[in-house]
Amino acid sequence: MNADLHKASRSGDEAHVTRLLQKGAQVNYVSPLVNDNAGPWDMQGWTAMHCAAYWGHAQCVETLWDWGASLRARTAIHNMTALHLAAVNGHADVVDMLLDRGAEKDA
Repeated sequence: MNADLHKASRSGDEAHVTRLLQKGAQVNYVSPLVNDNAGPWDMQGWTAMHCAAYWGHAQCVETLWDWGASLRARTAIHNMTALHLAAVNGHADVVDMLLDRGAEKDA
């Protein structure tokens, strides 16, 4: 169920994200591997928030935050927060949302 939360967050399926959280998926679960094509961005050590922020899915980011997702969690490989991932991919709306919700800009 937790891996499904990552997949739903990555694809931007906010309704499925909500359903999975309601069924007990762990909002801050750290995935050992989400993408079978391992590479520099293979998402090892990512949370659902990292996935949603990386792909710029603002509705998923908001839902995950509402359910208590950590904004301080860092990816295992690159040590990046959701804010870093949104910024590096040019998702200004997600960056603004994360900052409004207390993400540390100097992290």
